[in-house]
Amino acid sequence: MAYPPDFGNEELAGTTRSLEIELIDVKAKRLPELDDGFACEMGDFESLDELRGAIEEDLRKHREGEADAALREQLLDAVLEANAFEVPPGLVSRYLDRVLEAPEDADPEQLQQARESVRPAVERQIKRDLVIDRLIDEHDAEPSKEDVEERLREIGEQNELSISEVRQRLAKEKRLDALRREMAVGKVFELLMAASEIE
Repeated sequence: MAYPPDFGNEELAGTTRSLEIELIDVKAKRLPELDDGFACEMGDFESLDELRGAIEEDLRKHREGEADAALREQLLDAVLEANAFEVPPGLVSRYLDRVLEAPEDADPEQLQQARESVRPAVERQIKRDLVIDRLIDEHDAEPSKEDVEERLREIGEQNELSISEVRQRLAKEKRLDALRREMAVGKVFELLMAASEIE
């Protein structure tokens, strides 16, 4: 390697040096063979076909979930469009205060810009929540005790847990109310889908 005469290090400036490199090891990624042994290593699968089937089922469920979410968006947009209303400014302001917890020394101008940039999304979310709450009330969509027990049973079967274990976990994580809400929202969307013409 040749160093220029004006090189920063005076000892090296204008000199030529050689460098010897010894190759000790070469590493390359090796992908495992796609066989039954690989499937067993990936989980509780007895064969590669079983693993492929599980992956295909996961992908199918994922696509169905995305399609369901898109349909729910369309339904809510249609309900909001048919029932336009303004959100009280105080409600928006309180929601923004919760969403944008700024430090005391935050630049007020930047904070205001941030509030204005997220305001449309916040207003839309509040409208969605209010409409869903209203639909839950109007259609008596709160899940019954039996419905909740059945859902806990399903969760338990999926995770090899008893109903009481599932209830304890959800209570510990403070998610029992969220589960009830999710079930009520699901019931509302079932009613909306049954009454809609969205394809």
